[in-house]
Amino acid sequence: MNSHDFRGSAEQYIPSDPMAPYLYAVKVMRQPPADKDDKFWIRVPEPPCEIPPCDESLPSYNHGIALDKPICIGYRAYLNPATGAGPDYDDIIWDKAIWFKLKAKL
Repeated sequence: MNSHDFRGSAEQYIPSDPMAPYLYAVKVMRQPPADKDDKFWIRVPEPPCEIPPCDESLPSYNHGIALDKPICIGYRAYLNPATGAGPDYDDIIWDKAIWFKLKAKL
């Protein structure tokens, strides 16, 4: 994914903030959202099985992240192909992640 795919997503959370057009917000979810109009999300499924053992009918690679495993979120800034220069370190708006956990049903 890249932040351009989520252009306009921050305005729904901080509508009056002048920096909102330069920011993005994305939901990381296990299942697609109930709201079919919600377009600012990505799905990170649980893996199909633990390794080993694994279902032989599945590919040899394992996709997804188990619920009890940590998620690593990273990002990078690119060089301009024409100039070979990248952004000044102080001009980068650092990504941040907030984890919202649903309350357990009683």
